[in-house]
Amino acid sequence: MRAIRAAALVIAAMTMHCLAGVQRTIPGPLEADAEVHVVLRVVQQQDATVAFKVASIAAVRADGAQLPLEVRLPEVQGELSPRELAWGRIEPGAYSGFSLKLAGASRTLAGNTTPLRVPDAPLAVEAPFSVGRARAAVVRLDLDISASLEGLSLSPSLRPSIPPRPLPQLSGWCSSAGQHELTLFDRRARTVAEVWPMGRAPWGLALDPVQYRLYAAISGEDEVRVFDAAAGGELGRIRLQPGDGPREVVLSPDRRTLLVANSGSNTVSFVDPASLLETARVQVGEAPTALLVDRAGNRAYVFNARSSFVSVVDLARRAAVGSIATDYAPLRGAINRAGTRLYVVSQGSPYMTAYSLPDQAQAGRVYVGLGTLAVKVDPASDLLYVAQGGSHRLALFDPFSLMPIDFVDLPGDASYLAIDDAENTMFGLMPEQRAAAVVDLATKQLLAVIDVGLDPRMLVLAGERN
Repeated sequence: MRAIRAAALVIAAMTMHCLAGVQRTIPGPLEADAEVHVVLRVVQQQDATVAFKVASIAAVRADGAQLPLEVRLPEVQGELSPRELAWGRIEPGAYSGFSLKLAGASRTLAGNTTPLRVPDAPLAVEAPFSVGRARAAVVRLDLDISASLEGLSLSPSLRPSIPPRPLPQLSGWCSSAGQHELTLFDRRARTVAEVWPMGRAPWGLALDPVQYRLYAAISGEDEVRVFDAAAGGELGRIRLQPGDGPREVVLSPDRRTLLVANSGSNTVSFVDPASLLETARVQVGEAPTALLVDRAGNRAYVFNARSSFVSVVDLARRAAVGSIATDYAPLRGAINRAGTRLYVVSQGSPYMTAYSLPDQAQAGRVYVGLGTLAVKVDPASDLLYVAQGGSHRLALFDPFSLMPIDFVDLPGDASYLAIDDAENTMFGLMPEQRAAAVVDLATKQLLAVIDVGLDPRMLVLAGERN
């Protein structure tokens, strides 16, 4: 046990070191500056694939001045789903488009790869847009490969557009703690639509599916911000106590109570969504970071990152009523569709443990590997999806035998999972890739990758299957 706990602490320290390094690349929340996100969609030929390298890209102001951007997709190799090509902090104002410099290209046909010539000079891309102070613009560029090829030369033909805001029922949001913003995406089209600059280190998200209110915990500013999920405007702010460091938020099934896990003060806040005021708080374990409410809306389970137990909170009494002993650092949990089983994975243990509800007795235990990051129950099938660290895959477990029965491959390790009910797809948040993978649950095939910013923490979907 000591060895496992020591290994977990080393992993946690390395993770925090890496995250700290990532966050240093972003100076802080937007204030006087603006931001631009350039999204590229490539329409490939049916019989061939064209790949190319991007040397540099700059935003061109209306007066001709060029502002260099950070290239986030230096190599384009057959991507079909839109990906973030570049990002940058820029001055507010009007822009005529971009200056794009390629470093090389090739074409693969029937297994044979042929080099392509690219222009020596940067390409002038006409894509007019304007962006205001403390705002972010998303500009999409569609590249038609057929129209860009002339013999053995590639001269990109790019069609610009401003992505439309998706309908509320087709929307999804992801928080980026390292980039201090929320990404709004179309969960059906699987494309980024807008980016909403936030305060410092946004973390947990909760959606009211009736009023379409979005709640976002702003960890670095000890508050929860409330947004109109349909129109995008801010509706208000819930002030917490200094040092609370809110992490996850969850709305009760009756939508009358918003719970906030305060990692800095080891408490859970009860908030009235109507008045946006905190009405009570309870003491829980050390560093509460995740919340889970049972299907009846009676109890909340609080996962304490620096404890060896899950706190149990009674929602009606607004009080902590007990705890469930776990391995060190319980990370996340999931409840089966009948509400009779709680599954817990811990950062400090290679096992997933099942507990019966409501008596909380241990009902099973299975090896899932050290470094497990997330667990999700699909209530349509009761199958358990476990994100195994270092494996770039999800393991599927039978809920009765707790035996692994299948795997789903991902482009990276997933730290958070959500299911789109209408599309029957799994969204897996991959921090190292700064993206979310979308997988078809029926075929286990990767459908898309959506870029969501540095140090993503949580995503929420309209029409989510819980």
